[in-house]
Amino acid sequence: MNSIGIDTLSKMINGKIIRWGKENEVSGVVIDSRLAKKRSVFFALDGTEMNGHDFALSAYKNGACAVVVKREIEGADCFQIKVEDTLKALYDMAKSYKDRFDIPFVALTGSAGKTTTKDMTASVLSKKYKTMKTIGNFNSTTGVPLTLFNLEQGDEIAVVEMGMNHKGEIEKISELVEPDLAMITNVGVTHIENLGSKENIFKAKTEITKGLKKGGTLLVNGDDEFFKDYTNDEFNVVKVGINHGDFRAADILYSSKGAKFMVDYNGKNYTFCTKIPAKYSVYNALFAIYTGFHFGLNYEQIKEGLDDFMPTGNRMKIEEVNGITLIDDTYNSNPEALKEALGLLNRIGGNNRKVAVLGDMLELGEKSEEEHEACGKAAAENGVELLLACGDYAMHYIKGAGENGMDPGKALYFFEKNYLVEEVFDFLKEGDFVLVKASRGMKFEDVVDAIKKGGVF
Repeated sequence: MNSIGIDTLSKMINGKIIRWGKENEVSGVVIDSRLAKKRSVFFALDGTEMNGHDFALSAYKNGACAVVVKREIEGADCFQIKVEDTLKALYDMAKSYKDRFDIPFVALTGSAGKTTTKDMTASVLSKKYKTMKTIGNFNSTTGVPLTLFNLEQGDEIAVVEMGMNHKGEIEKISELVEPDLAMITNVGVTHIENLGSKENIFKAKTEITKGLKKGGTLLVNGDDEFFKDYTNDEFNVVKVGINHGDFRAADILYSSKGAKFMVDYNGKNYTFCTKIPAKYSVYNALFAIYTGFHFGLNYEQIKEGLDDFMPTGNRMKIEEVNGITLIDDTYNSNPEALKEALGLLNRIGGNNRKVAVLGDMLELGEKSEEEHEACGKAAAENGVELLLACGDYAMHYIKGAGENGMDPGKALYFFEKNYLVEEVFDFLKEGDFVLVKASRGMKFEDVVDAIKKGGVF
């Protein structure tokens, strides 16, 4: 972040300095007092369970040179800037700071694949431009403004990820970012617990267009049921896909090392590869590739960007462990992603025994039982010969698998994860292809660690 004077900061947020400090410039913004350091400003946000004003003094003690508050904080001998609404002040500062940069902004959202698409896109764009991207999953209504403060002198383009839990959140952050190009990777059932239906999720995701600049471009998944016939006269809509769309992947080949495919752009065929051997990875790459062409990169630059991309977290990591092939996809889970992972297990497993170790998919609300049963069915249809399931909805995986031909003796339920961790390697044998997948909250990396450390013979 470029330094900002305290007086300038106060004007940005329409605040009033009610206490003076010693350091006259800030070069960092925090909302977590534990992350405060020298020359940072702390915004005391109101939360549902905690009030940031209760931590403003701690922020000062940790090094913050200024705090933005709604009331004076006793004992904090630093600049105190009073505002009526600290969240609005954070947005006002982020907007004012962002507007100092005359660069294109790329924004993306979707039910699945946001982070991978963001990282792929940034990797591609970085081959021509100095690129700022969202770090980790700072994609919320507070994470996005904080992301904008990562902009610094010399940046030439920015890629900003946008997540949501409720209606209206993406609209708010899209209007803050004002993207030149926006993407919606897909519409799934994640967050249906909060939004009630896929139609409402679709509406929430398309809020990203609220901030899209006039004449901007919206990339959508042409194979998604909600976007096959989607049009909008206010901006340019481009559909990427495999079966339907303006920009499609063809001749796709999968292996344990990744996926290879061709695209047609302006009448010329180009070959690309991704390191993740899954259909969703091809979709992610299509978004990144089109964005590269859109912003003037040539084929060699885009290809190099994709080749340099490395998946982060436990996303479809495939490795040989103790004589088995382990597919670690424990970063997160939802019905669409799990079905894709099961398809991958089937494709690369060949004639080897296929094992699925599955935990709950969270935030599905009233759809939870139905979706877990559907994924159990998908496990059976994809040749899974041993299913180890754990969680509140594990029996629904087993029910779906059993009703679709899986041997009941090969679909096992674990009441608690610690039992699964203790026993999982006893069920495995040399040559197995093993998929481990669950929602982030299930912490199934513990299961992966048990497989790696326990030995299977």
